[in-house]
Amino acid sequence: MTSRLLMLDAEPDSGQPGTVSRQREDRRALAVDEPRLRAIFGLLVQAHYRTTPGDLRRLLDAPATRIASLSGDAGVAAVAVTSDEGGFDAELAERVARGERRPRGHLLAQSLAAHAGEREALTARLRRILRIAVVPQCRRQGLGARLLAAEQTDAEAEGIDLLGASFGAEPGLLAFWQAQGFRVVRLGLTRETSTGEHALMMVRPLSGTGEALVARLIRRFHRQLPSLLAFELSELEPLVALALLGERPAESLSPEDRRDLDDVAHGHRDPAMARPAMQALIAAVAPHGQGDAELAMLAAWAFQGRADDWLARRLSLSGARQVDAWRRRSVARWLEAANLSKNEDGR
Repeated sequence: MTSRLLMLDAEPDSGQPGTVSRQREDRRALAVDEPRLRAIFGLLVQAHYRTTPGDLRRLLDAPATRIASLSGDAGVAAVAVTSDEGGFDAELAERVARGERRPRGHLLAQSLAAHAGEREALTARLRRILRIAVVPQCRRQGLGARLLAAEQTDAEAEGIDLLGASFGAEPGLLAFWQAQGFRVVRLGLTRETSTGEHALMMVRPLSGTGEALVARLIRRFHRQLPSLLAFELSELEPLVALALLGERPAESLSPEDRRDLDDVAHGHRDPAMARPAMQALIAAVAPHGQGDAELAMLAAWAFQGRADDWLARRLSLSGARQVDAWRRRSVARWLEAANLSKNEDGR
């Protein structure tokens, strides 16, 4: 009875919706249309295991919250929930940045100000994507991307500076948001109890103000990233670390780097003594090596200080000697890839 009243037993529509069209949901109408409300909330419950009874109240009552859906003849196929943040005056923004005020419902704006050091995140107009979900039978058909594109169009027309999202750092989710033009600007230093993952914040600029703000946020984040990976984020999933490194501005390998790498790959140079060159190599090839488990393991050693015994377990190798041979082969492989890329760029 309680689950039904709170709609925790709600389920999404199960039919094939066919041709779908987007609509902005009227929350007052939704509150008295139980079948449609159950279809929308059921989709959120199914797609996000952290959904709570309080989410239903916020969905219908929270200020600045919007709901958009893609629906067809058989019901709701996808839904996106967004909320507007920021837009504070300079005085309030300064008090929020100093921790003297904590207005509710401004997670993204406050986090970027407090942890990334950008007070303009509080005065700019942000729109955060709280949830986006697609029914199982319609996934991998581009509906999520279609919803996001429509949200971006609406936000631009309404003068929003920044579109953003926050979620657990997982390689598949990160790749999806990157494909939609979002960039990482913050990564939580500890794992969240509810997900077991680090909280990731990604944004996409929609205005000149947004472009300038995002450029500063990205510059700050990538300046911090190598040291964070070496210390606070040393246990971050290597594929996530590789994805973050792949967003850094590309830099060419220097002649000294290439000589050091060649000595590691084909000689007896201690890899630890060529670590800066190996880091430069990984950064150079990371944009083209996303999802490559070997490159991710190399990054785990070079940036995160993962020990040989850890690498041996992850790579199913017998010990330090095999790990050393693997590392040298990997350097040779990726150095060749970097050289090929350089030759192609020079044509």
